[in-house]
Amino acid sequence: MVVIEEADRLATELRGVRRSQSQGRLQWRYQGRLAARQLDEEHLVIRADFDYRDEIVRMFPATFSVPARFTKHMMVVADLAGVDGAIEDALAAAWRLQRRAQPEPYVHPPGLSCTGPDACVAVGTDGRTLAEIWPGAHWQITPTPNP
Repeated sequence: MVVIEEADRLATELRGVRRSQSQGRLQWRYQGRLAARQLDEEHLVIRADFDYRDEIVRMFPATFSVPARFTKHMMVVADLAGVDGAIEDALAAAWRLQRRAQPEPYVHPPGLSCTGPDACVAVGTDGRTLAEIWPGAHWQITPTPNP
């Protein structure tokens, strides 16, 4: 079980995430982009891409759900009485999703190679090895070894 104070701690520990309030409810944003918001005292709405959302709803049906009003949106509802680790993972996934959508300004890959308008690779570092690919629609983080 996660209480709202614990959800707040988990969200604000993510680099660049800021807490604010709207209509008396907490919300957490990364560079202005919504990562999660408090629905009520027992539920959060968490940003999730459709594939990840389907996966966590299937794996943790008592913790996550998609009400009809969210079916066309990249959102999932988390019941704070559910599985702690799954909620923490969903918050981190929302942060990664929003981070990919708007790269941090201090990350400047020194290496960029393109073989066409929809085939680029960028590599660099921000204290660890970074690599991203551009398949034509948006940048995607690619796993790399960190020596």
